[in-house]
Amino acid sequence: RLPASLADNNIWAMLRDRSGMVWVGNNRGLSYHATRQNAVFSLFGVAGRKDGLSESDVQAIVPAADGRVWMVLGSKTLAVMDPASGKIDYPPRKDVPIFALAPGPGGSVLIGAESSLYRASGNGLEMREIPVPPPGKTLSQSLPLKSLENLFDGAGVMLADDKIIWLGGGNGLWRIELGADGQIVDWRAEVAGKLSDHRVTVIERAADGRLWVGTEFGLNLVNPQTHTVERIMPNRIDPTALPYGQ
Repeated sequence: RLPASLADNNIWAMLRDRSGMVWVGNNRGLSYHATRQNAVFSLFGVAGRKDGLSESDVQAIVPAADGRVWMVLGSKTLAVMDPASGKIDYPPRKDVPIFALAPGPGGSVLIGAESSLYRASGNGLEMREIPVPPPGKTLSQSLPLKSLENLFDGAGVMLADDKIIWLGGGNGLWRIELGADGQIVDWRAEVAGKLSDHRVTVIERAADGRLWVGTEFGLNLVNPQTHTVERIMPNRIDPTALPYGQ
């Protein structure tokens, strides 16, 4: 643990935990801003170091209900850190690349992998698969994707509540509905063709229930009830200005 500025300028993920501490995932590990000390500390990804990460890149961060911090590392594997002790654990591997994380119902953590979804306990000791239905077995439409790898396309984002999981990646925005037993009962492409770009990079929930969806070309405000999209495009003449028409 070293007091410094950020470990690297390439920022992949950010998280503010319940204590107000800001965690930053970057190309050289995990950094955090300690507000009381007004300083930035870094946990460098040095292989074999007992108090550090097993590798450098941290590409996704989510909080668990018990205060632990979950991370996706550069090799698409998982790490779980206890901020109080600094201890880092590595959940059992499923031998599939991990692309996305989201806080799940009941204190669980949802994991988007290459070919399926998983629900893990907050401490990482238990991990169960949420099978993806085969083509033609969902309520709304057939599945045009062979696996979640096609959806994530090498990177992915995920947002979840008790019944709905939103997935984003190289093939747009997708809505997954879970049944009372926690299994997938429906999934479909959301607002297909309406986003400013099909490459989704971030999903956040607005206060009114709509979704902010960031892409590689512009920002979108999606209404899941009406399936409408408000595009907020960059000003090509002056990128620092407000979008056209504002």
